[in-house]
Amino acid sequence: TAEKKIVDYALEHFETNDINVLNGGLGCGLTLSEIVENVERNIDVVEINPVVIEANRYVSSILKNSKVNIIIDDGLHYLRNTRKKYDAVIMDVENPSAVSSSNLFTVEAFQVIDRVLSRNGVLGLWIYGCSSEIYYDTIYKTLKQVFPHVYRVDKFVFIASNIDLGHPNYSVTNDRIEVNTLDKKVLSKIYFNECAEWFNKESQYILKPY
Repeated sequence: TAEKKIVDYALEHFETNDINVLNGGLGCGLTLSEIVENVERNIDVVEINPVVIEANRYVSSILKNSKVNIIIDDGLHYLRNTRKKYDAVIMDVENPSAVSSSNLFTVEAFQVIDRVLSRNGVLGLWIYGCSSEIYYDTIYKTLKQVFPHVYRVDKFVFIASNIDLGHPNYSVTNDRIEVNTLDKKVLSKIYFNECAEWFNKESQYILKPY
């Protein structure tokens, strides 16, 4: 599943599972469930919407797990204010055009994530698909403003780090791509104009029944 892939890629280079992990976005809890299976320590989960948390209790028992620490907060707000260091930050949030998620795909958000990551930390970013390469190039170039090593390891997964993780390099199709910032959210516009229709057509193949 997509959830297993993002967790596997984000955690595979660690030699121990005794690590600190932040999960951004609860959703149905599938990504969190994968993290719980692979990490010994408690896991912080930041979810902005209390309704999502309540709904999750009807489809999953993951929030009953003693290792799960649920935090109701805006993701960027939490990242800016926490003093905790994480070995991995795994983001599985809504698409970049959603108000609750758009800030998390910006240079500023990636800078804050870099600050909370440990020296050899890894960011795993699950993304909605798109038929436009400009969309993927924009995500890549935005990540590259902060992290020296950025990889698209799967159709729907980017990982980024300050250390070389040994994956094939990403090939940019257009060098004139703008980066996505809080003041100029070009990615939201790209997704809305070029990706939403594609996702609606392909979602039956992307989203698995739970």
